[in-house]
Amino acid sequence: MRGGGAPAAERPENAIFAAQCPMRKVRFGPARVPTIRSDMKPLFLGYASCDSSRKARRWLEAHGIGFVARDIVAQPPRAEEIADWCGRSGRPLARFFNTSGVRYRELGLKDRIRTASDEELIALLASDGKLVKRPLLVTDDRVLVGFDADEWSRSLSAAKE
Repeated sequence: MRGGGAPAAERPENAIFAAQCPMRKVRFGPARVPTIRSDMKPLFLGYASCDSSRKARRWLEAHGIGFVARDIVAQPPRAEEIADWCGRSGRPLARFFNTSGVRYRELGLKDRIRTASDEELIALLASDGKLVKRPLLVTDDRVLVGFDADEWSRSLSAAKE
């Protein structure tokens, strides 16, 4: 700290965004995560070449659930988004990795995940959309990771109540 005054982390212009992942604390720079209001459509992150993403998209359409689509490879989630979604999903950060993907195997992440910090894991996920498990459905109060029709049905009907 030079020249007196509050430390950089305590200054309002450098407010720290903190998201709570299950069992670990993750801290990031200034928050830029948009809030999703209940009157907003869910955000669907998928990949056109992914079978699970296509199934989930058809399921949403068949159930009359409107959504905003985002290609997870063309526009990968930002680190701030991943940290927020991890906390809201109730799942450990490791569950956000597409463990079946080629990139996951190429980078040898199976063993790295066990020892890497949350910051490193989030940076990896934000660096390449193909590393992220798909699809993701982000609503105002929950985040669904991967497609399971029964889980999505339970979660989305509970959200309506």
